[in-house]
Amino acid sequence: MAKEISPVNEKLSQNINGIQIVQNLVNLELLKLETDMDEIRYYQQQISDKSFAKEFASLWEKSKYDRPLEEIFHFSILKAKLLMAYYIKANWGKLMVLFISIGMVILYLFSLKNGIREQSGADAGNSMLLSAPICSGTAIALAIGQFLFTDPPFVFSTIILFTTALLITIIFRHHISKYWMVIWLSILTLYLLAAMDNFILQVSRPERWGMIIIAVFGTLIGVLALFFKKQHRTLQEQWILFPICLMVIMEVMSIALNIFGRLNIAKVLMVSGLLNVVVAIVFLWVIRLVNEGLTYASMIYKKQERRFFYINYNRVGKRAPVFFYTILIAGWFILFGRNFYEFKLLAEPFNELFYSEHQLGSYTFSLYNILIFFLIMFSATMLSKVVSFFASDPQWRNHDERKENKFHIGSWILLVRISIIVLGLFLAFAAVGIPVQQITLIIGALGVGVGFGLQTLVNNLVSGLIIAFEKPVNVDDLIEISGQSGKVKSIGFRSSVIATADGADLIMPNGDLLNSHVINWTLGGMRKRVHIRVEVQYGTDLEKVRTLLLDSMELDDQILKNPAPDIQFGEVSAQFVALEIYFWVKTIKDSGQVKSNLIATINKIFQANGIHLAVPAQDIYLKNQSS
Repeated sequence: MAKEISPVNEKLSQNINGIQIVQNLVNLELLKLETDMDEIRYYQQQISDKSFAKEFASLWEKSKYDRPLEEIFHFSILKAKLLMAYYIKANWGKLMVLFISIGMVILYLFSLKNGIREQSGADAGNSMLLSAPICSGTAIALAIGQFLFTDPPFVFSTIILFTTALLITIIFRHHISKYWMVIWLSILTLYLLAAMDNFILQVSRPERWGMIIIAVFGTLIGVLALFFKKQHRTLQEQWILFPICLMVIMEVMSIALNIFGRLNIAKVLMVSGLLNVVVAIVFLWVIRLVNEGLTYASMIYKKQERRFFYINYNRVGKRAPVFFYTILIAGWFILFGRNFYEFKLLAEPFNELFYSEHQLGSYTFSLYNILIFFLIMFSATMLSKVVSFFASDPQWRNHDERKENKFHIGSWILLVRISIIVLGLFLAFAAVGIPVQQITLIIGALGVGVGFGLQTLVNNLVSGLIIAFEKPVNVDDLIEISGQSGKVKSIGFRSSVIATADGADLIMPNGDLLNSHVINWTLGGMRKRVHIRVEVQYGTDLEKVRTLLLDSMELDDQILKNPAPDIQFGEVSAQFVALEIYFWVKTIKDSGQVKSNLIATINKIFQANGIHLAVPAQDIYLKNQSS
């Protein structure tokens, strides 16, 4: 056996030695990376300390050394190409998500445009959003989707921002005055020149003069926009003057610092001043486009449609929600702050706090993982509530629209919400790095808890699932339980909410709802048969009464013609003949009013034709006996 096993032992030893060699190489690479990172941090700290230091001679002094411009441009272009290539390779998945988002937004805008054409018979030529749906959809998706990319290089963010600005220019070229169009195109051109200057690696005297020219023109354009107050009346958003004022201040500071040789901070101020105006105007018009899209959607889609996930646009409103404005304001601050190295220094302690790993027993975690866990769970919970809120709300639909909408999703909402929560739970555990075995232990612990005291809760949850699959009741169904009627507003995890006819909300556990004798009027088409009993005097012409009543019911539009009304003679006595009147109404909620109207009509008909209702009578004979 030792002889047979010895070749295997030799192979194992060779493999172990090979693995050890690879491990040593990996350790060397890690050590080299750590050394390089420490060196980068050292240089970064030096740059931060010298932000306001004088790196070059003043503009009137002669420079000691200038590298040829051709060589500077060559290495600058090479650096930009390498940065773009590496960043795209590292983030190709996010780029695919961005391209898919652009396509979805464009398709949605074309759907809006077709909806307006079908509804009004006219093209949406006067609309900023729909006059160029490809440009609008791309601009919206780029403006929001750029925040998918963390710490992008300047060349990448510049390409996205400048592309978005060009698309915005195409969209609003017919919707602003010529004066403000010239101002905008001038600022955009200066921003492009400043961004191209920022790609240059080494400083030269011609570049410094070019920076001064760009900053001077930026200052002049800003002053012209601020102090030519006659044109302020044509400016819809007056607050855009604040970023322009900030641009003027930063450009003036850039000129002064450049003259005295503090070139790095001068270049940062020059680029950031122009960039802050471009970002503010781009985000402003993106908000206007989104608001216009919501306005058109609420006008066109009067009812929930499956292709738009049953979104209720009346609830969404005609303006973007507050958190959308908050995201764009935070985005402006991030895009503006990225140009300053101090912004990175401020963000680095937070990154260190969030990404540093901590040990708890055999489990390693970080604040970032915990934050991701709660963020995923919060997002899943909010998404489930949004689905329930937008998809199940029927408050603006009438009965005819509900009748036309044959596909009901009410009880399926519970299944969708449970699926979202469960999927979010597993994604959250996977993001934190908790293995599936730990999840199994948690489920086992929950099973023990069920055995002790959660039977009622689980019963209600399982009953909710049965209601969702079997659908004995659905959201917006009119039901009757123990003589009390109401409309199902929602079917939740544990309980369901039923709006009673008195205006109160009845919260009923799903287990009680499933075990009760429920009458569902909606499953029967909302129709109801109404019964009225009328007693006429004995000797009345019954055929005449039948004809008069049937003719009167024939004229009532609220009484269904099919099934036709029916009158039967139910009982005969010495004093009356009972007539049993049966008819159907379109909706159960109208049955009481229709019955009341018909009783009033019967009274008029009987009075006009001399028909008397039977009155209970009793004859009393008095016999006088002589004493």
